[in-house]
Amino acid sequence: MINKLAGTAADFIPIAIVGVLLFIGFVLELDNMMGYLNTAKFWYHSLCLAIPLGILVGGYAAYRSYQKQQDEVDAMRRFFAIFFFCLLLLPLGISKANRLGFKPTDAVLERVEIESQLARYASRFGETAVATNNANQYLLFFYWNNRLYKTVSDHPLLDDARKGKEVSLPITIGRLGYSWVEPLD
Repeated sequence: MINKLAGTAADFIPIAIVGVLLFIGFVLELDNMMGYLNTAKFWYHSLCLAIPLGILVGGYAAYRSYQKQQDEVDAMRRFFAIFFFCLLLLPLGISKANRLGFKPTDAVLERVEIESQLARYASRFGETAVATNNANQYLLFFYWNNRLYKTVSDHPLLDDARKGKEVSLPITIGRLGYSWVEPLD
């Protein structure tokens, strides 16, 4: 039994390479995935596709593996590897497919109504008592198509953001319907 579980390092190199590439791609695309105007809808649809796909493909691979080798451990290992691979890869693929072929110049100026713009200090490490904490993140809340949306930026998107003011923002609607606000220069 132990000989079945043990493998050489060369057996795990392709898996490690795929894992590292997947992690790098996920980290690079995560900012885009969290920048959609309706992030909850994006993640809901991504996971509603990823979970059944992972169960079906992983279940099929586990079934075929078990039929060939009669090894439950290997079948379960294949199932969970493929299931988690689908959970991580499908949102990345959906986001890439949504943004494929779009440039910042493709954005359409859409009329929106400003609700508010908030400046805040955000840090992974919390506030420090030594240094003064200036605003480094700006949240713009606006109504577009009768729905309230939020976008986050490192600089103020608008100089004069008063409640009820109508302005034009460059909004791009992707291939799959998930939209985002292009950064203003």
